[in-house]
Amino acid sequence: MCSWLSYLLTRAAQRLGYKLATAWHQPCKRESGAQNLLMSLWPISDEFTVQIMSDFYESAHQSGNAPEALAKVQRDWLVKLRKEQGLASAVNLAGPFIVSSQGRP
Repeated sequence: MCSWLSYLLTRAAQRLGYKLATAWHQPCKRESGAQNLLMSLWPISDEFTVQIMSDFYESAHQSGNAPEALAKVQRDWLVKLRKEQGLASAVNLAGPFIVSSQGRP
């Protein structure tokens, strides 16, 4: 149940905002034993979400440290998008992601 709910709430986090999505995620986070919760603070393009998340999951899998992986991926995407589309677009597309951690990363 929580995996399906987490999927739906991840989408809700992009649409409804951080506070509401965080409140909804907490019970599933506790029940599943998840140590990290990744969400977006504002809606962004699905195209960029897929690309950034793909890089994030690969980096998190390799390092075993989700917060560190997100910082690296966001930094890389901010630099890339700034060169291609300008600072405002880079911040809008790569900046909204955060990791809420519980316990060790």
